[in-house]
Amino acid sequence: MTFTLEQFQSALSQYESRCGEKESAVDVLFYCYCIASPGDDGLLRKAESGLWEAMADLPPQASDAIFDRVSGLCLAGQRAAFLDGVRVGAELRRLLVSEHP
Repeated sequence: MTFTLEQFQSALSQYESRCGEKESAVDVLFYCYCIASPGDDGLLRKAESGLWEAMADLPPQASDAIFDRVSGLCLAGQRAAFLDGVRVGAELRRLLVSEHP
């Protein structure tokens, strides 16, 4: 996937208009990445459907609370993986630049 400056600027303007608050550069970059590279919607819908089926016998309030927590956990994992990727990429870039000045 190619992430262009234009995509970043567009996603950044969406972030500012939706969120209105200034967040850390990493939070903005993560948001922009998510906008520019949406996940596999079919895979996500299938997983979500399976979760709702597993909670079918629960009262709506309980199933909504569980779904919110599962979604939050998934988002936290996705953000952590993204940050690890940024760190690895930055370190690789640093090593490459130091080897080939």
